[in-house]
Amino acid sequence: RDDVFRDLEKVDLDGLGVTVGATGAYMIMAETEEYVNADMKRTELITAIGVVLVFLISFGSILYSLVASVPLLLALLLTSAWTKAGLGGFNLLTTFVPSRILGMGDDFSIHLISRFTEERMRRASFTRAIYTMLTRKGAAIFLGAGTIVLVFLSLLTARSRALFEMGIIASVGVALAFLCAIVLIPTLLTASRLLRGRKRHREHKPEQSLPD
Repeated sequence: RDDVFRDLEKVDLDGLGVTVGATGAYMIMAETEEYVNADMKRTELITAIGVVLVFLISFGSILYSLVASVPLLLALLLTSAWTKAGLGGFNLLTTFVPSRILGMGDDFSIHLISRFTEERMRRASFTRAIYTMLTRKGAAIFLGAGTIVLVFLSLLTARSRALFEMGIIASVGVALAFLCAIVLIPTLLTASRLLRGRKRHREHKPEQSLPD
């Protein structure tokens, strides 16, 4: 479709007194897909903003909200890149899958960080809080993610190519959201603690007097 329009732009249609239009089933489908993709990009942005607001309300902390958002956004980027490379991109049915991954994947971050903050409020050490978070909530969100993945994998039995692709993309996306959360959240929490510790150390470090 784009090639046809580019070729038409090279022709002086006004000079020829000719008006040209493109129609047919293929053109209608191409324009529909273009409009749907544009709508879904806007929807994904709104969904992402909504998820971040949920994190801010749940944790009441900008730091914890960032720690929760990074794994989710990374999983979304990896899913989109994999879809583009492996399947050629999203179709009309799977174009809403990224928003669905945002909506389902945020549960993993919320459960993990909520358990971590709960342990810290109980005066548990940082290491103990991380350990409890992973052993208690890690197993729970693994079962939750596994259930969702199995549901989407059932779509692989569909004869429809669109449903088949949705099953692959959604299952991979949810699995990536779980893996990113279980790996990155403890890492980011540890990194933020180390950075805060170094900052406090520099602030309280006594100034060395210069020799006379």
